[in-house]
Amino acid sequence: MTRSRRAPRKRSRFKSRKKQEGWFCHSLFRFFGIVVLGAFCIITLTGGIIFFQYDLRAARYDMEAVGRIPMETRVLDANGSLIGNLYGENVGRLVPLESISPYFIEALLAREDSRFYRHHGIDQFGVVRAWIRNVKEKRAVQGASTISMQLSRMTYGLTGKTMERKLLEMAIARRIEKWYSKEEILSHYVNRVFLGTGMNGIEQAAQGYFAKSAAELTLPEAAMIAGVIRAPNGFSPFRHYETALREMRSTIRRMENEGVISKKEAEQYLKARPPVQRQDRWMKMLRQHSKVSGQKH
Repeated sequence: MTRSRRAPRKRSRFKSRKKQEGWFCHSLFRFFGIVVLGAFCIITLTGGIIFFQYDLRAARYDMEAVGRIPMETRVLDANGSLIGNLYGENVGRLVPLESISPYFIEALLAREDSRFYRHHGIDQFGVVRAWIRNVKEKRAVQGASTISMQLSRMTYGLTGKTMERKLLEMAIARRIEKWYSKEEILSHYVNRVFLGTGMNGIEQAAQGYFAKSAAELTLPEAAMIAGVIRAPNGFSPFRHYETALREMRSTIRRMENEGVISKKEAEQYLKARPPVQRQDRWMKMLRQHSKVSGQKH
């Protein structure tokens, strides 16, 4: 009888201990859940306040300036030093999208902003993708600036690589997306982007590198020009042809990955070596059709 009475007590203590452990684990789980939720709310609220402040700063910028193409362009020598400012009939002229080779538009979007038509100025997926790749490579190999962010930087002369500048750039890009249509943003970008010595916009780049209009560009030529955007001096076909060729091939691979061209087409285009005219011929043509002020001797 005595043994039969002790056995239930042991089971009772065992159940009680399990119940206490379960309650402790449940309480710990709830505690961490509350901490995580609280941290998320604080981060979200702080982020909202910061973005609101930058939205107020972005509101001070004249959005009409985005559509005004500069009436002058800088001319640099082979070392990247300023020769002077270029004025003339070919400067400040807006080239409509329909007068630009579709190959260039496709190459541009594949390389710089493949989700251009799916975001509103800031590509969150692009930011995450760039961060993951940069962590893997242990260096900055991919950026996350959208076409609209780059346009805001070019229009308002935003310089520096600080977080403050990046947040302002994002805020202005959101305003640009509200103010202009996607086609207008693309048009302003391709007519303004700096593409090398005395070349602002795709028309000047097509004339400068290949002595033809933007409408006549082949896919390899368009891919080579699109590859120049991130480093116009370092990737210049005039001075660093093999580097420009590497960037062209990288752009073609991106076009293949985005489904713009097939693998068979990509393999064919990767073999291309677009002939580039001499830089002095381009500079001579510039001087014939334009005026260079403040030229160094």
